[in-house]
Amino acid sequence: VMFEPAAPNARSLSLQTDGNLILSAGLPLIYRVQSDGTPDTSFNTEGYNVLPPDIFVFGPINKLQTDAKVVLGGVNMADDDPLTLNFYMARLTTDGILDTTFQTDGTSTFAIGTSVDWIHEMAVQPDGKIAIASTYQTEPDWSNTDYGLVRLDTDGSFDTSFNTTGILRRDLDANISVAPTGMALQPGGKILYSGMTQAGQMEIF
Repeated sequence: VMFEPAAPNARSLSLQTDGNLILSAGLPLIYRVQSDGTPDTSFNTEGYNVLPPDIFVFGPINKLQTDAKVVLGGVNMADDDPLTLNFYMARLTTDGILDTTFQTDGTSTFAIGTSVDWIHEMAVQPDGKIAIASTYQTEPDWSNTDYGLVRLDTDGSFDTSFNTTGILRRDLDANISVAPTGMALQPGGKILYSGMTQAGQMEIF
């Protein structure tokens, strides 16, 4: 299937219960394709939606809620600075437009570090809350990468029932970098988070 407009940095694919496919790419750009490979014109009338801001979004991940709304997570540059990447989140309704019950305009940007933040995995809980596995940096030279977990409430705000702030930061020792590899939800709302650290050798946490 060839996509029009083109799908730069296409990364994440989700399958709806009706067989339609959701594809997310940079810009950010969201497509919905029917089971026969044709654009679903009931999705924003053209089968796709180019979301604000008008700046490239890296690593876009999409997940489906139980009500078939689409949650998008990635990172974008703050003030066009490639050394400052912040979280970018958006939610779309089933008809492909931004959901204004999510942070009033359907999108949200925030940071948990002071340099480069990155979303590695994301999951939507049965109650609609959004769990995000991430890394963050406090130095622009990439010398130290730590990991964090973020949980957003159903309206896109930080879920303060999660570590009181909605953010859990794990600050590793200096010159140790981390690479998350996966996240899973357990019954009861617990979150499993796996990855690797690097300090002369690779270690699993």
